[in-house]
Amino acid sequence: MQGRCDRMDRLFIENYDDLADIMVKDAERGKISYAILFYDEAIELMRSIMDYEDISVNSIEAGCCEFNGYGKEYIVSLTDELLLDVEPAWREANEYVGAGYVSIEFVDAVYVDREVNSAVLSNVDSNVCYELVVDGCCDEDEDLDDVDNSSKEMCNASAVMPIIIVPICDTRMIKYLGQCFRANGWR
Repeated sequence: MQGRCDRMDRLFIENYDDLADIMVKDAERGKISYAILFYDEAIELMRSIMDYEDISVNSIEAGCCEFNGYGKEYIVSLTDELLLDVEPAWREANEYVGAGYVSIEFVDAVYVDREVNSAVLSNVDSNVCYELVVDGCCDEDEDLDDVDNSSKEMCNASAVMPIIIVPICDTRMIKYLGQCFRANGWR
């Protein structure tokens, strides 16, 4: 697949709660949106989306890099039916397909972390793509020694709950899972 974005814009947000709000509003207007993020950001966005009413989890396949060895990007998607999915953006080769990034097609909007591999975009076919700029993120000119390394510290099997969740359609369960994540500091 040769990817294309009809338009590439830059989107400035304060935090991932803002992106969750945008994606939920997209879904309520009948649009399908994807975010391509690294683990910590994908989990933060997932938590924020799960705080909304009427969100149903279709599937979540995510785990810390130290636990599962996967350190590439994740796709967080929200459909027009308010179904949430989280999955790795990269697939290893198997008997059916070769290794590579997952194809993203027939999507109204794609929100892309500015640090993701540019090869991801070659597999994206969307009406519009947004490069995310999160307030408080490091500019390339900043001294990286001052950056909080909590994501590296949190990336160990004892501090992180790896998760694979099969379909959950009960919003009370989704709220409960969100509370568990926050209460236990899981990332």
